[in-house]
Amino acid sequence: MKKRSVITAAMVFFTLWMAAGVGNTAAAQNPSANDIEALYQKGLAAHKTNDYKTFLECFQQLDTMLTNHPTIMYNLAAAYSLNNQPEKAILYLNRLVVIDANPKIAADKDFNSIRKNPGCKKILSRIEELQKPLTTSKVAFIVKERDMHPESIAYDSKTDTFYLSSVHKRKIVSVDKNGTVTEFTAEAQDGLDSVLGICIDAANRVLWASSAASPYMKGYNEAADKGRTGVFKYHLDSKKLVKKYILQEGEDHGFDDVVLNPNGDVYISDERSIYRIPAATDQMEPAVRHPGFLSIQGLDFCGNGEKMLAADYVSGVFLIEVATGKVLGEVAYPPEISLKGIDGLYYHRKSNSLVAIHNGLKPQRVMQYFLSSDFTR
Repeated sequence: MKKRSVITAAMVFFTLWMAAGVGNTAAAQNPSANDIEALYQKGLAAHKTNDYKTFLECFQQLDTMLTNHPTIMYNLAAAYSLNNQPEKAILYLNRLVVIDANPKIAADKDFNSIRKNPGCKKILSRIEELQKPLTTSKVAFIVKERDMHPESIAYDSKTDTFYLSSVHKRKIVSVDKNGTVTEFTAEAQDGLDSVLGICIDAANRVLWASSAASPYMKGYNEAADKGRTGVFKYHLDSKKLVKKYILQEGEDHGFDDVVLNPNGDVYISDERSIYRIPAATDQMEPAVRHPGFLSIQGLDFCGNGEKMLAADYVSGVFLIEVATGKVLGEVAYPPEISLKGIDGLYYHRKSNSLVAIHNGLKPQRVMQYFLSSDFTR
């Protein structure tokens, strides 16, 4: 019997712990990281000794703690297969491939009992199809600085210039229409840490950038840097810093995306909340907090700016009423897709659709999702 690995325990426990700490309703029952790890290891040990009943019981319990976790779903599907419960094995594989089209399923002996099942054949065919690259894009420009680690991109329509943020080099660069790359800021200039989200206010000639201290940046010192995050406002033409807004609320913060509302207010995603800088006050303040927020990433506005879409890396996409900060709910979607694992999110007004950059699904992908007229599904 081969060793069950999917991914190693050392790799999985951090993500399991993170989900347990901030997860769904089941996770809110507060299973500790140690409890999860012990149950996970017990399940793997049972599999190794061909104790498939215990293997199944362990991963059934884990599934109640961390719903829709790909590693748990994979093992649970295998456990159902090994316990001669093909319908449930197929059910979990269908749920799994939406977020992780794992090609290992095709060769895993634990699924031999369902290999000839029509449902399994459809799943394997779907996995094979999803592994095929689909490319309809072309190269726009090339930045030769290979260790820059760009995170965000913004465009200035007035000068036909793109801007890129650098996580590792702690800076912003511009790329003109000829493909010439120029430093907009130098490394760590003005106290920049990893630069994450950037957006352009072309009319007022402003570049907004969110920044957070990160282990991935040059010169990171955990003792001195951990938890530092802020927003930087630059004049787009002079490249001079206009103002910076540093959050002073402890270590459990890290700004990510930054977007401009049509009314001039700036909104910033911060893991489990959203901040704003109103044009009227020019002071940063909390804007939206919600118990369902687990890891807020990309933001954008729909309608005439009266509603906001916020991508949660774990949960999906939330619809928010801007004027009140009220979370109206999660955007609904059919079972054959998933809105999890979205980092970048953009609203395309003309087609009333979302362009989503999924780097949390396997394989990674860029998707376009068409919305209902009320943006709820």
